[in-house]
Amino acid sequence: MILIGLHPKLFATTFYAINTLADLAHCKTHQTAQEKGESIAYFQASMDKDFALCSYAKTHHISFAVYVDNVVEFLACAAFLPKYLIIDKNPKIYQDLVDTYLLDSKVLAIIEQESQIPSLASAGIDGVVFRQYLNNPDIDLP
Repeated sequence: MILIGLHPKLFATTFYAINTLADLAHCKTHQTAQEKGESIAYFQASMDKDFALCSYAKTHHISFAVYVDNVVEFLACAAFLPKYLIIDKNPKIYQDLVDTYLLDSKVLAIIEQESQIPSLASAGIDGVVFRQYLNNPDIDLP
């Protein structure tokens, strides 16, 4: 199970909130220069109505994650092969879609506390990310 934000030595991943294509291009430069850990650009699917961010990230081989609110956004964004699809509610529904359609993206459920991990692990969810780890003034997660 992927555990992002539990401990700095586990899955040393840094998420960068992206709002524009220029932000995404800058993130690509940062990913290339970074030596340790993993850099992931992330954004809300609702901010990418024309899939410009997804398309750019895929075309330029940028590791990215998308926060999705519903099944349609989930399936549409999955077509662009993000590393992670970030889910806030009902992660089992989305994990079942990944397993049924053999999608390459991993489901990350947003959690508030460590005590939530066992039930998500039992449900077969790919991973978790702590909400405070994603907190960024540019993206307002519910």
